[in-house]
Amino acid sequence: MLTDDVDDCPDSKTHKPRRFVVVNGQDIDNIVLYRKYIALKPFHITHRRLFSNYKKRKCTVQPVGLHTFGKIPGYIAGYLNLPNPKEYSGHCLRRSSATLLVGVGGNLTTLKRHGGWQGNCSGGVHS
Repeated sequence: MLTDDVDDCPDSKTHKPRRFVVVNGQDIDNIVLYRKYIALKPFHITHRRLFSNYKKRKCTVQPVGLHTFGKIPGYIAGYLNLPNPKEYSGHCLRRSSATLLVGVGGNLTTLKRHGGWQGNCSGGVHS
């Protein structure tokens, strides 16, 4: 992976810089998975976005947009035959990541930093 493969995130509504680190799990080598994904993309793409649309079993030139990412939890819920899949939004990803963080031992301070939260009062945050 080259430094060209890493990009800064644009300024968000919280005005806090974000970064993440990809680590290998027990069963998945993330770098190999990344390289396989990049190999699927058409060579004539002119944009630098990591994710491209996938239609008819092929990657297209069009990058994945913000609204498409927001629909992904609904697609997953539909695939899993959950009730009311259209009610699952991009916020589900945020909640799921917070749940996973706490599940692996994250404390309240880590959780607040992860979610960009200031106070201790929230519907889903309990110490």
